[in-house]
Amino acid sequence: AIEVAISRTANLDAFMSGFADVVRLPQPRLLPGDPWQMARQVGLLFQERCARAGIIWREDIAEDLPAVECDHVQLEQVLVNIVKNAVEAVESSGRAGEIMIRGVRQGRRAALVIEDSGPGLSPDVQAQLFTPFFTTRDNGQGLGLTMVQEILLAHGFDFALENGPEGGALFTIRF
Repeated sequence: AIEVAISRTANLDAFMSGFADVVRLPQPRLLPGDPWQMARQVGLLFQERCARAGIIWREDIAEDLPAVECDHVQLEQVLVNIVKNAVEAVESSGRAGEIMIRGVRQGRRAALVIEDSGPGLSPDVQAQLFTPFFTTRDNGQGLGLTMVQEILLAHGFDFALENGPEGGALFTIRF
């Protein structure tokens, strides 16, 4: 039985490696872009769902933020995944809530911050957030944050997903 388990584990590892090769993301095509405007547009995509769930969408974006060299399609997908997770987190709390999008300067860098009023992240979940196929959702696939990580790393952007100071989760991308 142990030999079968070892063999099965090796086969599963080979399968997952092959699967990962199939879903490799292309290199980003960098062009000047406005990630804060992209975040606003993603908010419009979720506007109806937020309204149904009693989620208030707020924006606080500084006026003097610079253009950012990015792949527009890839960065938009990052924002869709992050906002979707934020909406689902607030929905899971079973109460009305809020999602705040902020565009700020952090020293010499600009940052986009997406904050939700959901339940936040337990230490166990935080430790596995970017692990492929890890999910806390019954019907989740566990690929969203893995893809987010791959895209942001390929762009050379710093990022963090952590608990907010007043609860909820806070996803920060530094350009």
